[in-house]
Amino acid sequence: MGQRKIHSMSEHTGGERVLNERIPFPAILSFFWAGFWFLNGLDAFFNAPDFFGYDHLADMIAHFALFHLPASLARLALYLLAALEVILGLSFLAALFSARYEASQQRCNFKTAAFIFIGLSFGDILIGDQTQLWEHGTYLLLVLGSYHLYCRPPQFQLMKRERNS
Repeated sequence: MGQRKIHSMSEHTGGERVLNERIPFPAILSFFWAGFWFLNGLDAFFNAPDFFGYDHLADMIAHFALFHLPASLARLALYLLAALEVILGLSFLAALFSARYEASQQRCNFKTAAFIFIGLSFGDILIGDQTQLWEHGTYLLLVLGSYHLYCRPPQFQLMKRERNS
């Protein structure tokens, strides 16, 4: 009584084996960022508050108005950023399902994500939106942590071996 049995990898159930042996953690990170960027970018194209609950266009127009910039420029900036986010999400997804794993593609994806959050943070500072600055800074830290976990050389070698086996 009071003793815990320690299980070896060979004693794991089927589901645990799939998670532990067949799905590498970097793939989970890539899946998260693919969904994050794709859905976030797609959300910007649906500006009706009753659809997703947040009107990105109205917010962007208000921010641009602080600098006496026209609404048409705010609309263009929003849709260009949203398109970049959708493309970035698809790029993370493509790297996840690519038969030939490219480390440089994922490095580029993470660096692009970091630059987006840096740019958004600069914008938050200029308009004085501390809440958005906190949010974008937190996401920047998540990107940097993900980059470290995903892009360090041993992870690439392990993932290449797992894909080739």
